[in-house]
Amino acid sequence: MKVMIIAGRDKLPVEAAKSLKKAGHEVHSIVFEDEVAGNLSPLVDQVHRYRFSLVGAQLNLLKKLEIEKLLFAGKFDKIVLDRKQLKFDMKALLMLAKLKDRRDDTMMLAIVAEVEKLGIEVISQADVLQDLLVSEGIYTKAKPTAAQMEDVRFGYRMAKGIAGLDIGQTVIINKKNVVAVEAIEGTDKAIIRAGELLPKGGFTVVKVEKPKQDKRFDIPVIGMTTLRNMVAAKGAVIAFEADKTFIIDKEECVAYLNQHNVVFMGYLPEIEDKEG
Repeated sequence: MKVMIIAGRDKLPVEAAKSLKKAGHEVHSIVFEDEVAGNLSPLVDQVHRYRFSLVGAQLNLLKKLEIEKLLFAGKFDKIVLDRKQLKFDMKALLMLAKLKDRRDDTMMLAIVAEVEKLGIEVISQADVLQDLLVSEGIYTKAKPTAAQMEDVRFGYRMAKGIAGLDIGQTVIINKKNVVAVEAIEGTDKAIIRAGELLPKGGFTVVKVEKPKQDKRFDIPVIGMTTLRNMVAAKGAVIAFEADKTFIIDKEECVAYLNQHNVVFMGYLPEIEDKEG
């Protein structure tokens, strides 16, 4: 089976490549940054480097290689679409012109539709990276206080609200008050902003899956970069939606947070949380 990974930043494309090669597939990857290309080159059959804005060229490559399945993996910065120096090809311009808005889901579904027109199946990230999904539980030596658990429950409801509007998937909470909300800047910068607003720290970060999440793209991910920002900003608790969040290098993450006395937990909502 010929599989193409559309590779963004972080380690998710690397983990995807390992999983797909282990399953015996011929794996190609389209990358947009030199660092990503360097990480993937030893793991895949061929790396193809393109500018993010050359959509037509990438679709032509998929046809030329007779790709059968495609996987999106890694972080993609939507904000690059607003850079004036970015040159789009005609296919990209036509796609952008037809969009009703530039929400993440709107844009990704438009790209998926173009890929599927070629007879290529866009596969679920969860199917390829099942081992990275982490279940309910507290993974660190530090345990949440009763007040922190109140913030987790409150934060879960708030995060589900913004996720349902396709704004972001992370909120930062302190004493049942929303300190910061993730938007186009991403989780890490939202955490940094919370640290600037609360120099003493002590806040809780809650990250969730979108309601009706399309698992072909954008499953929430936590890795060491996020956790380093968490510690630098003096955050106290990071809670992710259990069974619906990828954790990269889980053992390293837990060991690091144990050193800094930060709570790391997978959360499943109680009935009242689901009902709002």
